[in-house]
Amino acid sequence: VRARPGGNSFRCLLCASSADQDHLESGKHQHVHRLWQENADKVRKMADAARTACNAGADLLPLEAWFHELLGAIQPRRSSDFLSLNVFKYFWHFVVRSWWPSCWAELVDALGKMAETAQLPEPDLGVEPPKPGESFPCFPVVEKELHKDTPSHDIDALGPLDLLAQGLQLLVDGRYSCWYCEVTISRDGLERHLHPYYKEGQQHQRNRKRWEELAAWVREHGWTLEGEQCRLDKKMLVCGCKAKPDQAICLLGGEEGHLRTKKHVHFQSTLTKPSQDLQDKRRTSWAIKIEASCNEYMLALVQQQQDRCAALLSKAGSLVPAPRQASAALSDSQRSAPEVSPSNDPAMPEPPLPEPGKDFPNLATGTDVEEKPGGKLYCHTCAYEVPPNEKEGHIYSKVHIKNRTSAMDAFKMIQARGDQLWREGQSLEEVDGTMKIVCQCGKNAAWWEIVQWYQDGFHASTKWHKKWAAYAGAELKSPKPWEESRRRRWEDMMAALEGPAAKRPRLQPAAGSSTSSSSSSSISSSTDAAALSIEAPSAATNLDSVSAKPVVTPSAVGYTEPSETDKEGATRDAANRYAPQLPCPELRWGFFDKKRKDLYIWCNPCATYVGRIKFNLNAGHSDCEEGGSCEHFTSAVRAQYKAAMAKAIQWK
Repeated sequence: VRARPGGNSFRCLLCASSADQDHLESGKHQHVHRLWQENADKVRKMADAARTACNAGADLLPLEAWFHELLGAIQPRRSSDFLSLNVFKYFWHFVVRSWWPSCWAELVDALGKMAETAQLPEPDLGVEPPKPGESFPCFPVVEKELHKDTPSHDIDALGPLDLLAQGLQLLVDGRYSCWYCEVTISRDGLERHLHPYYKEGQQHQRNRKRWEELAAWVREHGWTLEGEQCRLDKKMLVCGCKAKPDQAICLLGGEEGHLRTKKHVHFQSTLTKPSQDLQDKRRTSWAIKIEASCNEYMLALVQQQQDRCAALLSKAGSLVPAPRQASAALSDSQRSAPEVSPSNDPAMPEPPLPEPGKDFPNLATGTDVEEKPGGKLYCHTCAYEVPPNEKEGHIYSKVHIKNRTSAMDAFKMIQARGDQLWREGQSLEEVDGTMKIVCQCGKNAAWWEIVQWYQDGFHASTKWHKKWAAYAGAELKSPKPWEESRRRRWEDMMAALEGPAAKRPRLQPAAGSSTSSSSSSSISSSTDAAALSIEAPSAATNLDSVSAKPVVTPSAVGYTEPSETDKEGATRDAANRYAPQLPCPELRWGFFDKKRKDLYIWCNPCATYVGRIKFNLNAGHSDCEEGGSCEHFTSAVRAQYKAAMAKAIQWK
């Protein structure tokens, strides 16, 4: 039996056919095997006769006579069948010619080697077990399972062998490679990857248990794979039923497993069932081979991990975790005490302040579309790139108008408490080129979701944040000496955001005007000039249109002052109808008439309804009622807002 090129299959030279364990048990092969053994017995008897004669000192026949004697003994008759002739051919080639002596003195030893070669046992062609660590997991047994209530310091105390039992192999750079999840993890990310409290840890434990079930199945029942025409190759199951290769764990799953699928069951019905004796041989051979293979792999793996630990310790001293006994050395008080982290250290350094334009967009300048290097435009409100030729259309799109409302609320919240985010373990950062709010509990979100995070304590009430707060002491932070100066620097930074182009111009009446005292307040133009194209009216224009007393819009005469709930509801309804942003912060949406679908503009400083808006983007209709005004909502501002509505309809 010889291996074919590649070593994946064998060929029986005596039978001139493919060879496997079933073939070795067949009647055809048993027949040629008996012929081979008959020739081997003749050679053995001839070797015994030559050795006896030599020991007795008798004269031996010439070497040529022994040659013809051997040839006549094993050569079949001319009328013999093909198999007998084939056996003779290969026996003469592999046994006789390989060892025939060159002189008479070597004859006895040569005949002994011929007999020994002819008596070699047939090879075991049972399926070779898949390689441990390549096709199925082979790691030490987990001594202590992790649960959702496991303290985090228990994970920190896991040694290299404990982590190896979890499928984490130490790499040469100090990181860990997870065999089950196929990811690379830093030392800081071990708790999140292993602890069942986190989703990532839950997924890891599920993967580990499923693969461990497969490993146990392979050790006990893997010998059946040959009869099923299946094999494991690099975590994949390859089957003779021509099914698409899938992860090896698809073998499991009961009735839904691969071996129970209709396609495989039909394929199995076409195969010849091996005899009970052959199955017993396969089971015994498999048990011996798989056990030896796993033991050899385990010893090599543990040695590799120990060598890497020693190398890292000698290089850095603390890149690898403490040994397993470190957990047992902790006292009861140390086990129950929370960890001391930089966040709850009284002497912690001041964290950096968020930088406008880097960690969060600067919407105080009136634009949320930033030009990136290379001429690309990026909309921070919608979080995607905008082609330069579509900038104006994007600004007036429904999506942008709706998103801008949320973005402005988020920007105002950042202005109010951006310097205090560290108290909750949070910060504004640029992550992979995207502005995000990041929490030390492992969660992050787009920067504008800061409103949702702080709305009724949404993020602080999640289990992830509570878990972090319990161990990191987020709620126990004491006052820091740098907090007051940090607050002043933040307020100065926010005040400096509004440059000359974004500051609200003040009304400057002409000399001697009787309205100078009543027109000294400012008109806001902090809205997005690029989005609404509403510019601050000139001083002369404002003097002609601003009256000394606010005037209620005719449709709102007799209406009471709106509550904050009314204002918030009207703001949501305006966003749902994709109405353009109001031109200044003094103006708010005060009320939404659900019957007539009208939006009413309320001026906070003047405490007056100054306008009624009809805006239907789908129908292409917009209007602003005349008659109402104040120093913040002049006739010029009304006209420009009507133009903004018309432009939004044009670009819908």
